[in-house]
Amino acid sequence: MALLHRSTNWPTGIPPQAWFLYLGVVTAALALLSFSWGAARLTPMALTVATLVEPLTAVVLAALFLGEQLSVWQWVGGGLLLLSIWGLGRGLTAPVH
Repeated sequence: MALLHRSTNWPTGIPPQAWFLYLGVVTAALALLSFSWGAARLTPMALTVATLVEPLTAVVLAALFLGEQLSVWQWVGGGLLLLSIWGLGRGLTAPVH
């Protein structure tokens, strides 16, 4: 998994402020545009699940691919998040009387 992570070599001819502007504006704008595009095509329940699972997915991928060490409480929190999403889904599929 170490092949997925390598150090970044910044070009020396570009000022750091330009890189920060690019990283802060361009990449954030692209991420928000793609999120909005996808959110418009989901049901409210699917969008709720996607937004709840997104940070958990990022943490688990960082642990798997980047070697991040997660504490027991972080794993417990992730499990509780998944359990709550599962419970929410079960509650919505229950027959209504």
